[in-house]
Amino acid sequence: MSFRKFLVFAILSVFLLNSCNSQKAELDIANTQQNETVKAQQASPESKSQNQHREWYTFEAGIRAAEAEKKHLIIDFYTDWCKWCKVMDEKTFSQPDVEAFLFERFIPIRLDAESNELVNFKGKNYSYRELTGAFGVSGFPSLAYLTPKIELITIIPGYIEKAMFLDILTYMSQECYTKNIPFDQFKSSPDCVSQVKTES
Repeated sequence: MSFRKFLVFAILSVFLLNSCNSQKAELDIANTQQNETVKAQQASPESKSQNQHREWYTFEAGIRAAEAEKKHLIIDFYTDWCKWCKVMDEKTFSQPDVEAFLFERFIPIRLDAESNELVNFKGKNYSYRELTGAFGVSGFPSLAYLTPKIELITIIPGYIEKAMFLDILTYMSQECYTKNIPFDQFKSSPDCVSQVKTES
């Protein structure tokens, strides 16, 4: 009798073990298929265009690029705790038309205003925190606009909605500030646009 019980137990054990292995194999196959589907979706061109944004420059790399490419600079002074910095990232900077215009005409730099990372600017070493103070920035977000010769044009503090930001980018890229055209008159001033077009 005990041999019979042992035999039944052994057969049941083999059956249960095979059943568990079969379920595990099915689960592994399902997980593999799901992972392959996710990888395929991530690799698809439309997925990349929706989820992938261009990287902003670090400070020193941005300065070098602006001098080499003769482009205006925009420095985004932000902090990790700043709510409106995050809103501006989501609602303004990450919009495809803004991103395309920004990277085509400007060198955009991101600068963590509370970081102690050291950088060299105009022959002097600064932490990002010190550089923020040197630019006179005290609120976040703040955007500093600089010429291709790394001269400060202006700093605009606070959240800027998409439409206004595109207007500011156009004003700066056409160098309307050099023609003494106030920004509030910019939209009704075709002289700025036509002068820049004839120069290029």
